Amino acid sequence: MQLRELNLNDLMLLEKDAQFPMPNLLSPLYCIKKSIEEDGSLIGSFWVKLTSETSLILDSKYSNLTRARAIKEIFRFLRKELVTKGLDDSHLFIQENDHYVELLKKHFHFKDNLGVPLYISSNGR
Repeated sequence: MQLRELNLNDLMLLEKDAQFPMPNLLSPLYCIKKSIEEDGSLIGSFWVKLTSETSLILDSKYSNLTRARAIKEIFRFLRKELVTKGLDDSHLFIQENDHYVELLKKHFHFKDNLGVPLYISSNGR
């Protein structure tokens, strides 16, 4: 098996198998773009996008209204800051709470991720 640089032809061949929208790989946020082949046949391609992760913890002793106002201010700031930093998006991790998830979707336009969210550590653990 051999890794090599991804090319446009690779994407055209694999697009039919993609279960998610193909990204704009011309963005500088895509820092790794590779394909893997064996005996000259394309097996697959992968890319790595620099992204951001937001974690949110709110103190439950405050009223729902106070926490909602805090969320509004946090995400007003976050949207501007993402643009300033040149980032397309931020993945949010919150304590499991269906009420907050629905609130964030309705009022702040958060979306469900496609697929199962997993992560890999660079140290192999």
